[in-house]
Amino acid sequence: MHEQFRNSSETQEKLPMPVYYVESSDDDSVLVGIDVAIKHNDDGTTVVSWFDTAHERAMVADEIRQNDDYFAFKRSDTEGGQMYKFTPMNLDIYNEKVKSELIAGKEFSNDEELIRAFLNTAK
Repeated sequence: MHEQFRNSSETQEKLPMPVYYVESSDDDSVLVGIDVAIKHNDDGTTVVSWFDTAHERAMVADEIRQNDDYFAFKRSDTEGGQMYKFTPMNLDIYNEKVKSELIAGKEFSNDEELIRAFLNTAK
């Protein structure tokens, strides 16, 4: 289901979809997650990282929940303890929740065009 990478005893999983809608009731700075990865470190910590169209983000996760519809994690209490939910991005979610939050929210005719545009911001 997830692509896994191994470096020494550390492992990293990449979530299956390339772009996610990210929401948190306690952090209004999140909106989009590109190339979301979960890294399990040798020291027992788990770090969730992603590109948000402007910069890389990385947060220590105390708890992770995954199913086919979404991925969620609770940020470490030492980093604030916020909950983050990642839902695969599609045109409906973009038009309803994302477009109005972007400075230059564009129109897209299909999911593929939308995803391609977000992936181009990561180059």
